[in-house]
Amino acid sequence: MDKFEIAMKNLPEIQIWHYEPISNRTKTYFSEIKLPHLFYTFFEKHSFSNFIQFNNIIYDKVNDFIDINTGVLRFEDRKRYLIIGHGLNGDPIAINMGTLSIGFIFHDILFENKNTNIDEIFMGMNYSIEDFYYNAIFENNFPCDAYEAKVYHKNSQTARIGR
Repeated sequence: MDKFEIAMKNLPEIQIWHYEPISNRTKTYFSEIKLPHLFYTFFEKHSFSNFIQFNNIIYDKVNDFIDINTGVLRFEDRKRYLIIGHGLNGDPIAINMGTLSIGFIFHDILFENKNTNIDEIFMGMNYSIEDFYYNAIFENNFPCDAYEAKVYHKNSQTARIGR
């Protein structure tokens, strides 16, 4: 049982979440983008029939990742980043599959210029995916967008541009 799973058992909202197996379509997409196994395993355990929200962080349904990513990211970026949710202001939460980092993408820059290099607008957090989900629930000042992650980085040395 991972840290996030243990935390979820203590949340009253868990009763309204329903597990949903990862669809074959989503499994094929994960294979095509070469999603690292540690993320696949996490999503396999934490795939729900609806989005889930903790404080100011919203995680999308795992089976919606394909449509979200193909609608937002350029083809070449979909092999390097996987959007899994967003903060309340709209900044996507993404996994950098090259560095295995999870963090935020500045949405205002991403949507204004589709040719932007995502590496330059990704604010990675030095957390495992379990810790990112867990801290979003329990840490009072956990960032909800890329700007807050940048400030958070200055205070804690846990976030990095492009990583």
